[in-house]
Amino acid sequence: VYEHSKYESEREIYAATGIATKTIYRPSIIVGDSHSGFTSTFHTVYSVLRFLRSLPERYSGNLDWILQQMHLSGEEGKNLVPVDWVSRSLVELMHCENSLGGIHHLVHREPVTARSLSAAVGQAIVSCKEDWDAMTLPISLQDVQQAFATHLQAYQEYFAHDPIFPVGG
Repeated sequence: VYEHSKYESEREIYAATGIATKTIYRPSIIVGDSHSGFTSTFHTVYSVLRFLRSLPERYSGNLDWILQQMHLSGEEGKNLVPVDWVSRSLVELMHCENSLGGIHHLVHREPVTARSLSAAVGQAIVSCKEDWDAMTLPISLQDVQQAFATHLQAYQEYFAHDPIFPVGG
């Protein structure tokens, strides 16, 4: 639905009359601030992280289990870009006359793999072990797997490989 709404918006822009220069900016997955990590929303990648945070460590800290539940090999690339970088890039592009009228893919030069993203989650879990232990509830593996599968349903397509776009110099 989200991707379709972006497609429809672009169609509307191209169909609109009275707009002399039609420029499209397509940022990839926008994440928190590159320095503080602050984010104001918890969708897509953050939704899975938040869900993992609610699980006992024996599941949420198990990289292979996480990848298996998400039906990922670990080599899938996710193109994450920090919000402050996107903001700076948009301002620079809007002030560059030869960029007007084009389509600009705001992407990272080196997409992160699902394996490295999951490993970072595992490291965060280890660093918060005391908080995690306090939250641990008795829960069966079957219940965890079912809850994870249900939670991921809305995002499953989202975690497939991101398209690769050439990065301008």
